Amino acid sequence: MRFTGERFIPTEEGKIQLEHYHRYAVVRDLVAGKHVLDVACGEGYGSSMLAEVAVAVTGVDISSEAVLHAEATYVKPNLTYLEGSATALPFADASFDMVVSFETIEHLAGQVEMVAELRRVLRPEGMLVISSPNRPVYSEESGEHNEFHVKELDFAEFDALLKAQFPAVRYLGQRMLMGSMIQPLSSGPDALRAWHMEAGTIQNGSGLMQDPVYFLAICAASENLLPETGVGMTSFVHPGKQDLIKQYVGFAKWAKAQDEAVAERDGHIRRMQHDAEEHLDFIKTLQARQAECEQQLQSQVGTIANLNSEMLSQRQLLADRDSVLLQLRERLAERDEGLALMRGLHDKIDSDAQAVTATHNARILERLRSSDDSLAHSRDQAILDLKHELEYCHQHISSLIEETVRRGEWGQRLDAEVKDARDALKQIVNTNSWRMTKPLREARRWVSAPVMQSKRYIVGAVQLAKRGYTRLPISVSTRIQHRFLLQKHLPRLFRIAADQTIGVSVEHVSTAATIEAHDFDTVARSIELPVFDAPLVSVIIPIYGKCDYTLRCLMSIAAQLPRASFEVIVVDDCSPDRSAEILQQVRGVRLLLNEKNQGFIRSCNIGAKAATGKYLYFLNNDTEVIHGWLDELLNTFHLFSNVGFVGSKLIYPDGSLQEAGGIIWKDGSAWNFGRNQNASLPVYNYAREVDYCSGASIMVPRPLFEELGGFDEHYLPAYCEDSDLALKIRDAGYSVLYQPMSVVIHHEGITSGTDTGGQGAKAYQIENSKKLFQRWKHRLAHHQENGIDVDAAKDRMAQRRVLVLEHCTPTPDQDAGSVSVFNILLLLRNMGYQVTFIPEDNFLYMSDYTTLLQRVGIEVLYHPYQNSVEQHLIESGSRYDLAFLFRPAVVQKHLQAVRKYAPQAKVLFYTHDLHYLRMLREAALQNNSDKKTAALEMKQIELAAMRAVDASILVSPAEMEVLRTDLPDQKLHVLPLILDIPGTDIPFSQRNDIVFVGGFQHPPNIDAVQHFVAEVMPRLRPLLPGIRFFVVGSKPTAEIHALAGDDVIISGFIPDLTSYLNRMRVAVAPLRYGAGVKGKIGTAMAAGLPTVATELGAEGMGLTDGENIFVADDPQLYAEVIARLYEDESLWNHVSRSGIIFSEQAWGLAAGEANLERILNDIDLPRLAIAPK
Repeated sequence: MRFTGERFIPTEEGKIQLEHYHRYAVVRDLVAGKHVLDVACGEGYGSSMLAEVAVAVTGVDISSEAVLHAEATYVKPNLTYLEGSATALPFADASFDMVVSFETIEHLAGQVEMVAELRRVLRPEGMLVISSPNRPVYSEESGEHNEFHVKELDFAEFDALLKAQFPAVRYLGQRMLMGSMIQPLSSGPDALRAWHMEAGTIQNGSGLMQDPVYFLAICAASENLLPETGVGMTSFVHPGKQDLIKQYVGFAKWAKAQDEAVAERDGHIRRMQHDAEEHLDFIKTLQARQAECEQQLQSQVGTIANLNSEMLSQRQLLADRDSVLLQLRERLAERDEGLALMRGLHDKIDSDAQAVTATHNARILERLRSSDDSLAHSRDQAILDLKHELEYCHQHISSLIEETVRRGEWGQRLDAEVKDARDALKQIVNTNSWRMTKPLREARRWVSAPVMQSKRYIVGAVQLAKRGYTRLPISVSTRIQHRFLLQKHLPRLFRIAADQTIGVSVEHVSTAATIEAHDFDTVARSIELPVFDAPLVSVIIPIYGKCDYTLRCLMSIAAQLPRASFEVIVVDDCSPDRSAEILQQVRGVRLLLNEKNQGFIRSCNIGAKAATGKYLYFLNNDTEVIHGWLDELLNTFHLFSNVGFVGSKLIYPDGSLQEAGGIIWKDGSAWNFGRNQNASLPVYNYAREVDYCSGASIMVPRPLFEELGGFDEHYLPAYCEDSDLALKIRDAGYSVLYQPMSVVIHHEGITSGTDTGGQGAKAYQIENSKKLFQRWKHRLAHHQENGIDVDAAKDRMAQRRVLVLEHCTPTPDQDAGSVSVFNILLLLRNMGYQVTFIPEDNFLYMSDYTTLLQRVGIEVLYHPYQNSVEQHLIESGSRYDLAFLFRPAVVQKHLQAVRKYAPQAKVLFYTHDLHYLRMLREAALQNNSDKKTAALEMKQIELAAMRAVDASILVSPAEMEVLRTDLPDQKLHVLPLILDIPGTDIPFSQRNDIVFVGGFQHPPNIDAVQHFVAEVMPRLRPLLPGIRFFVVGSKPTAEIHALAGDDVIISGFIPDLTSYLNRMRVAVAPLRYGAGVKGKIGTAMAAGLPTVATELGAEGMGLTDGENIFVADDPQLYAEVIARLYEDESLWNHVSRSGIIFSEQAWGLAAGEANLERILNDIDLPRLAIAPK
């Protein structure tokens, strides 16, 4: 057996060994020839000693482990060991001559019952020898505390307890003493003599024992039954080879060194106190200086008043200078215009001069040919005229040049004046007057640009409020609750406050203030938890002291009540403080009190046996829960299949991460994954299968916990029981999951300590790790070596890994395309893939939608922790087996990096729809040649993407046929819609009106609604008077809102779409262009809502007109079909049922999984034989 501190074993040496053996040695002479009962015999050594002289000895102990050990270790024909309780001995009355029970009674709460039971089994002439620690010396004087002792006694209490059953009691005292020993160096029988020192002289005899540590009582029915000699004498046990003197001398030296260290520390404290006094003096000086500054400030107020008049004059000066600047700008503009005009005139003059010269030269030559005389005369005249013209031109050019020079000089003067004006303005801005007039300028902004000014002040106020908020003494749980509320109700304000960070930081904040002991009762009375008749979850909190932490834990639960029904069971394991008394005042808590200290594991099991909930939630008392703590764990059992164990994300009070699930290594040692890291990092924030989660916050189905026998007492008193349970649950075929959406603050070490080398429960961690390894080494043989390949170890249960690139995070409550993406991610997860998702266009963290993916086990990478797809591939590309790329632009942008850094990965391209086909149809409808050109360019992009990947996924067989001609050799697959199929139970009679569903960032939806309102509604109103048309979908545009009227209701985004559709009688899909399959039709059919669509709307969906859908293109026919379906209940019921059946068969999750498995098989990624549960 291993020594735990609860019972002695012979392998322990020193003081404890001498004390225990001495007690049994004292009574050996008394038991000769008698039948003896040894109560609480422990591992059996003492019973064996007594059996050497007694007729028969029976050893009894409550521990089955101790009894089995004793039976195997101490075998004598007159020696028997039995399992039993000291308060209910399994023997008849008057069965024994003598009863021995050493160091037992202090371990029991039922001490009166124990003494009565010992008297019952004694024969009338029998004797009881019993021992008990002397509380004033054993605990109070020494300051030591034995966690296994329930109630220790002083002499008066011990005497009253025994004399209630035994009239005659003789007492002996026991303690370790230091004296002088003289004995022969040769061995042999000794007659021991004793002397004692008294008043400086030596006296015969042992004297009186002062302050015994233990009492030994010999009890009988009368004095004449007590022994005459032997046991009443002083006795001594020689320590043999053990030199206790040397041990105590060593302790004394150590204590002296500690005293010196304490003295040095006290000196340091005195020096620090002196420094503090000097600092206080300095503070007083600063306060005096502050007072002077306040006086100076008052005088400055007067100065400010004097400056008001100067401010007014400066305002006028500024206005004048603004006017001057405006004039200067106008003159500069005029100068520039003049220069441009002059350049034009100059060029024209040169051109005219050249033309005139050419003309005159031609005339001269002509006249020379006709007549020399006339030519000469004409030539002379022409030359003269030409000279006059040239002279005029030169004069004109000279005047223009002079004007240009003049205007250049004027421009230079203007530049100089502008420079001077700017310098003057700079001087004005730097003056006190300018600063003093800031309120007036702010007021002018409010008048001239109120919107922009409002934004400036809002941003400034939010940032100022944020700085103040971070200094408030608010608990981390409250801060995180504020974060959720801010994200949910004021997302724009949240983005302003966040300042490029993810939510409200939980770093560097403190939790709720420590509760002072004198406030415990008041706080306990203030806590009230709801009580449910049939709670779904039983929250089990084992405690041993630390009442302030328990109260803080209960306060956090009361402040963060879950949606699920629950009960709180607190198991008090004989707390040494007033916990039991105080917690009885908390309303709504079931308080269980252990009669004796059982340890952490047994206390948890006791709480589980008392629980009534379907699920057991084990929660340490040194925790504080945060919003979603319980509901997120409970929800995980529904989000994943076959779940047997779920644990929370644990964070420290400063917001740093304590554990994101645990890793057990090959050697049986364990890691708290992510310890001391940033709790917001993506790698720690997605649900996943893990080796175990720390038992500070875990949930397990009660039937499974009971089937596996609860926490195994093999690991008593604590540690490794949670890892062992997790491994048992996985061996039973269930999953062990970490759910980061459940966040709990854990004050680590309060419950069990932090020192593995100390005396608390933490000391058992190393030993129990060895036990865990021995039990599970066959499974752990397949785990990684300690600290090697952590990335693979944390996702050990994933069979393959896939990188999914989409331009943004899916929003499945807003558009059908996002529903398909989300369900594809779930199918990949269910098929054994660990999925990493990157919103590659913006890396945006979206509080509602990013967490939606993380909650179901999808790793999402986002800003600011990840900003580059290529960088992620460089770091982690080697881990991926598959790259799943959505949309052609994503393939075009990232395929090269995927091929370069993840060459081993197969690449799938998911089209959503054929973009080019949709664009061509839009161009044809609008007769727009530019859009047609853009569509043909998109076609080349899409075809190039399909040729470059390993396989492409289309959503419609019709699109497959369109592409076969262009891509005869490429791997093309059809993966239709993947939808949840809710069905309906709302009858025809409880429905009214018609509805269109579609997001309005998609242009075909805008066109469809406009067409329906303009062409179909005028024809429908006479057929169905009072009919209303509801338009549902995210981000309706201004042109959609413009259609609103009495019978056209623009509802916009609806979070709970299924409930909304259950109010409607008919859905419409009047699409005139587009591609792919229409999610709006699938969503309506899956909800049992009959739909009327155009032929293009129903394209490629495999639907049958008149059976599970109605199809019409002509507006009049469209209105008539709606009216018929709206009024014929029998027809409506038939189409509704047919639509649900078709949806389940074609678009349900089972059909989607089969289709996706077929596609992956085609690219050599077959489903592995053993999938995780």
